Amino acid sequence: MDNKKTPVQKGQNKFSAGRKHRFTDILLYNKKGETRVFLILSFLIPFILIWIMFSHFEVHPFGDKQILVTDLWHQYFPFFKEEHDKLQNLSSLLYSWNTGMGTNFLSVMSYYAASPLNLLAVFFPMEYSRDAMTLFLTIKIGCAGLFFAIFLKHTFKRNDISIVGFSLLYALCSYIMGYYWNLIWIDTVALLPLVVLGTILIVREGKYKLYAVSLALSLIANFYIGLFTCIFTVMVFAAASIIKWQGIKGTFIRLGQIAGATVIGLGMGAFILIPAYLALQLTNSVDNQFPQMISFYEPWLKMISNVIGYHEPTAKEGLPNFYCGMFAVILLGVFLINKKIKIREKIITVLYLSFIIVSCNMNILNYIWHGFHFTNMIPYRFSFIFSFILVAAAYRAFTVITEDIQIFDILALSAMTFIIALVAYRDQTEKALIYSIITCFVYTAVMFIYERKIINKNIMRYLICAVCTVEMGINAYNGVSTVTTTTYSIYPKNNEEIQALIDYTERNDGDFYRTELTSTYTINDPALYGFKGVSQFSSTANVSVTRYLESLGLMASAAGNRYYYTQSTPIINAFLNIKYLMAHDGYSGDETYLDEVSSEGTVKLYKNNAYLPIGFAADKSIMNYIGESKEQVENQNELFRLATGLDENVFTAVSIKDVGHKGLNVVKQSVGNYSYQYNKPEDGSDDCYVKYNYTVPDDGPVYAVFFFDNTNGFQVKKDGVTVHSFGNQKYKNVAALGNFKAGDVITLYSNVEKEKSGSGKVLVYQANEELLRQGIEKLSKGGIAVSDYSDTEIKGTFTAENDSVFYTSIPYDGGWKVYIDGEEAEVTPLKNAVVCVPVTAGSHEIRFKYCPPGFAAGAAITVGSVIVFAAIWILEKKYRKKVKTLNCETEKSDAES
Repeated sequence: MDNKKTPVQKGQNKFSAGRKHRFTDILLYNKKGETRVFLILSFLIPFILIWIMFSHFEVHPFGDKQILVTDLWHQYFPFFKEEHDKLQNLSSLLYSWNTGMGTNFLSVMSYYAASPLNLLAVFFPMEYSRDAMTLFLTIKIGCAGLFFAIFLKHTFKRNDISIVGFSLLYALCSYIMGYYWNLIWIDTVALLPLVVLGTILIVREGKYKLYAVSLALSLIANFYIGLFTCIFTVMVFAAASIIKWQGIKGTFIRLGQIAGATVIGLGMGAFILIPAYLALQLTNSVDNQFPQMISFYEPWLKMISNVIGYHEPTAKEGLPNFYCGMFAVILLGVFLINKKIKIREKIITVLYLSFIIVSCNMNILNYIWHGFHFTNMIPYRFSFIFSFILVAAAYRAFTVITEDIQIFDILALSAMTFIIALVAYRDQTEKALIYSIITCFVYTAVMFIYERKIINKNIMRYLICAVCTVEMGINAYNGVSTVTTTTYSIYPKNNEEIQALIDYTERNDGDFYRTELTSTYTINDPALYGFKGVSQFSSTANVSVTRYLESLGLMASAAGNRYYYTQSTPIINAFLNIKYLMAHDGYSGDETYLDEVSSEGTVKLYKNNAYLPIGFAADKSIMNYIGESKEQVENQNELFRLATGLDENVFTAVSIKDVGHKGLNVVKQSVGNYSYQYNKPEDGSDDCYVKYNYTVPDDGPVYAVFFFDNTNGFQVKKDGVTVHSFGNQKYKNVAALGNFKAGDVITLYSNVEKEKSGSGKVLVYQANEELLRQGIEKLSKGGIAVSDYSDTEIKGTFTAENDSVFYTSIPYDGGWKVYIDGEEAEVTPLKNAVVCVPVTAGSHEIRFKYCPPGFAAGAAITVGSVIVFAAIWILEKKYRKKVKTLNCETEKSDAES
């Protein structure tokens, strides 16, 4: 038996040389024997650093805080929770009744919840949804470090501790630390290095697999940020082709390869990209106007100054998040002066960095980058590309001076420190400037003692990595501090009570119906709490539905991509299929039409006794609804008249008794419309308010439209005593004030900000209860009796007394098919907003079936693309194996001869 040990070859480790691999060996070393330790550290260090910061700020489970802020509070988490619920209950991801009266959930996911990590939510109990989301965020940040390290390793052929330090500069850059609460973007930001590496591999070697797969994942995870990746990919391909020029023929070959790989990558994501694109055509964003004139946002030096650190990153509004470590900034000087770096590399890098800066500051380029759209808050969403370019260029310079550092390189580091100090001193804080300069000196000192040969190459790399870790750890601290946190234990508000009331309705009522809250907590309460509801705040919101509901008096904004319910009139409740209302504070603004049926703590559950099902036979004239009156209650009157055929108005206006404004000159412009100017009270007080008094004509509920600029809601008073307070009326809506007796004097009162001028609207109404009951009864006779329903289907029967239009409160997006007695019927949407179908007199079976527009075609393209990708891969492997076999046979033949 031969006991001689197999010699360890250069580039191998002791495990790869003649030993069976244990699990740790497989984890720590690849097939070539190269260590994976530095890649693992590139993931672990940013992952651990962000958790250290979260623990410092007492983020759960380290305390009673959470990362949910702003849109993460209102949008991302409610949609994530809805997805989480669907995954655990094996429900369809194509559609959800728990947002926006019913929504193409695939399109919602494409923007808010398509992260592959979200699939892991199935392993977390629902009560830990927020913790799962936080964990996934930290994994994404870790992956940003890992993927950047992979990019550095394969692009620059390095595998040492330096890739760990530089990967930190990307993973914890200010873009990620300022915008991490937009965690829906971080997947694609993290994947960018792999897409770029894939592009480079195509140019260098014709290898396409990494590019195709990473591009597909980037677009699937978030098509919006994926757009920036696609634009940058074009830039990278052009740069890589110029730097590694292969002649015109070679360049066109590579162009064909990347075009083919791009088609495959897009095809693999088609199942979600095509439905997302078609859904976007129904949103308000399609109405954006291209800017007519060039303008610039900030002074150029001010914008560039944001490359320094130790300041709050932009989290909502501010300068572009360019900061990605001071070492990256000062190494740019080395990059530009070092003769071992090609001039074409330098020119392209400077041009690209300049292009990103100009794109951030010029309105037209900014508009184009953002998908022909101006953003609402969170500016410069593509600025992470600047960080990528700068850190990549810095590492290129670092690899050069690591092998042959000269005193001129030290001078270049020092010169860049001086230059950036000159650029930033006017626009950045003294603290940020001083700390940034000190950090530059530390990096320069390490490189200087290395140049003097006081330390060796390995120690220098570890010292640089250590400084990067400290610097970016401080940036992580600044990021979490800036983004802030909210309280874990009180989110969602009254959740246990509301879940108990939802369970109550589900146990006692098996019908299809909608539920809502009388006041909003988030703007996506149905998705957050898990009930079929109306409210939705989403960039994918259907603008036709928004405008329809806005015309009827719901809180809505087409530009704001939202419509949401607050307690309104019985007509709204009936036509939107609202059967139950829950009130956080227990207050019912309409005792006539709402019956209390249960309560939990302070939360009360009310049942609508003027209820209509999700669909009903209405008079054909309903299709004549225009809804263009400026007075939303008049639009409700119109819809009710046309649907019922009853030629009377349900609501009539109540006249003002008198007013008692103070600190304001209020001028009536037209019925219900006013303008005002500040006028300091004669008594010298700071009082400033509007006050309208009304005498109630009849017993019953009272409704009002109250909207004034520069106010924070209004109060309803009866005989001078506050009955109820309404929160900020950001949008005009019709509110239910409460039930009153004939002769009661009620007051609408609101404090107004001092020294302000503006406009307002005040209209008060009462309903003709007998007429309303008559109309509801008539419509309910033609209502659907739902026999079965799911996420994507509703079945039932109904009887139409005459040839009618079957009106539904199902949003129209082109995905619903309707079958009457087994035959497909023509869908004729009302205002392009809700599904309606012409029907003949008599009893009918009706079935609604949903598939997102474009999904079938997209899914087919995805399957085809995966098959093509797999087939090419298999054929390539067979070809390489065949070539290898032929070569071996040739060598054997040559040896024998």
